[in-house]
Amino acid sequence: TEADWRAAVQLWRRHAAEVLATVADRPCPACDSAQSRELFESYDAHRYHECADCGCWFVPKRVNWSTFEAFFARSPEGAALARAMMNARDEDAKRTADMQRIGGYLDDLLPMLRQGDQPVRYLDAGCGVGRSLRAGRERGLTVQGVEVDTEALALARADRLPVAGPGDPLTTGPYHLLSFWETLEHIDDPLAALMQYLPHLDPDGLVAITVPNLNAL
Repeated sequence: TEADWRAAVQLWRRHAAEVLATVADRPCPACDSAQSRELFESYDAHRYHECADCGCWFVPKRVNWSTFEAFFARSPEGAALARAMMNARDEDAKRTADMQRIGGYLDDLLPMLRQGDQPVRYLDAGCGVGRSLRAGRERGLTVQGVEVDTEALALARADRLPVAGPGDPLTTGPYHLLSFWETLEHIDDPLAALMQYLPHLDPDGLVAITVPNLNAL
């Protein structure tokens, strides 16, 4: 709910300065330039910079899942709210809406994937509670997910979905489809994430990505 998000932002802002002070700086994630200028501070206390060389907007900190684990250690209230919000995401109405959205993506992509007797193998990086995997199974795909959020991982596994955590082996590849649905914008090094999973992709496979568009509501 909106109230949950407001509470989450308020709790984060209460601890953001001390948490972010421990996070390493980084150059531009697009071109690796160390030259940038500060643009603004976002509503959730992140200082955005613009690269002087390529114009990319970025947060000059290596914010990743460990950053939020540090926040949860400082704020038990924040950790409890995060768990409640993740559980709420798995309610029936939200599950149905997400499966319809991701199912539409898959329906667009499946005609471009290898056809034959063997089922299409599908890997979703950042699968959350596993809606993409459910949508894939409904379409006859062999599915595998990867997720770093421990609460989402637990919910997906409780539903008997094949989701690997950080460092767990992936054994059902090579995959014909590798997806990042609203995932890369949450990763401190998007290129490294892509390179990590590309070796698991079939030579004729596809990579599918969605990210928010700064220029469109």
